[in-house]
Amino acid sequence: MLQQICVVLVLLGVQDSSTEARALGENIKKAALAQLGKKVGDGECFTFVKTILEDNGCKTALDYKDGSWGDPVKVDDAQVGDVIQMKDVKLVFKQGAMTYTNTFPTHTRVIIEKRGKGKFVVLEQNVALGKTADPKVVQKHDFDMKDLKEGAVSFYRPVKKRDGLPGSAANILSSPLPFAFNHFPPEVGHARTSRGIRLPMAF
Repeated sequence: MLQQICVVLVLLGVQDSSTEARALGENIKKAALAQLGKKVGDGECFTFVKTILEDNGCKTALDYKDGSWGDPVKVDDAQVGDVIQMKDVKLVFKQGAMTYTNTFPTHTRVIIEKRGKGKFVVLEQNVALGKTADPKVVQKHDFDMKDLKEGAVSFYRPVKKRDGLPGSAANILSSPLPFAFNHFPPEVGHARTSRGIRLPMAF
């Protein structure tokens, strides 16, 4: 019985976390679109993404030792509001009859639309793609992973600053537990979790 309840709690936590992540992604998209055509801070790509995430209460690359922007996700799992981080990248793509080549030692973008099969619409600044009067303003561009010729591209799911856990998991762990786990007969074996909760080893 206890095992079934624990499974239900975990499933509810995963479902709530997914819903929260999508809602957060939409809020990030809305905040990013509000800056379209504007220069955010010093006009650097990092500053734009950092500002948008901070305005939504999220951690930034400055909060991670490895420069991540949240929880890593696979390209197929990336969604609206996720951050794309590029390193030593070379892109070759077409706009109309013109072919463009861009290289980035590092570059950061925000996804505002997912089209599937590695195709996205992104917002970014400090980039000259095609005809751009001022590369320092926030711009909207298509991005296709097939255009990647060199380098590495990573995808990250922004995380709220409240802690390192997804929202629902944090809520479950911080909420009063429905059972007094330490009220088992002494003959039943127990294991102690990192929170000091005694869990029965036999059911």
